Amino acid sequence: MSGLIVRLTLPIVGALAALAFMAPSQSQAAPVTIQFSEAEGLTIRRIPDGDPEGTGSTVFSLNGANFSGGEVSFLMSPPFYASPPASYLIGGSGLVTFDTLARSVSFFFVDDGQADFVATAFDKGGNAIATATSNDITSLNDPNNFVTLAAANRAISRVEITGGAVDNFTFEEVPEPASLALLAMGLGAFGFMNRRRLKRQA
Repeated sequence: MSGLIVRLTLPIVGALAALAFMAPSQSQAAPVTIQFSEAEGLTIRRIPDGDPEGTGSTVFSLNGANFSGGEVSFLMSPPFYASPPASYLIGGSGLVTFDTLARSVSFFFVDDGQADFVATAFDKGGNAIATATSNDITSLNDPNNFVTLAAANRAISRVEITGGAVDNFTFEEVPEPASLALLAMGLGAFGFMNRRRLKRQA
């Protein structure tokens, strides 16, 4: 009987493995971009002529990303943002954590030309896995003003930023492979059917 079970099991497991291999991974979540705008429910500190007006959002969560250590601000000259009307200005130590691990993070990252700032990505074990340095501000959406944090086969748990202006903060979550779930479901169903067959034969 055991030989029969093995002969029956191997082709089925092989078929399930092939199906799992061919099955696409869970639809990858589209990249999330945060523009630090009022449309996202944030308040903006306006500094049109160097004289601050109001208070901007400082600690908040949006679409799976949690920000702290900066303030949503509008500074027209120079334009410290990639897309109007504001950016997240970090004066000391900024932090972004993620509800779900991120595969990569990219964002507008500039300084005033007086000092460079650094963004460091950490994995869930607290290991630094990627760094990027701020750019001197030039013009809106200049590709040179954007940086990317990513590391092969390493997911990002948080990003620490020492200062500067951050905008158009974009991240991609790590997808869970549907193929593994499909294989587990298939094997579970096969085990259930096999137990029922053995009970009938007993």
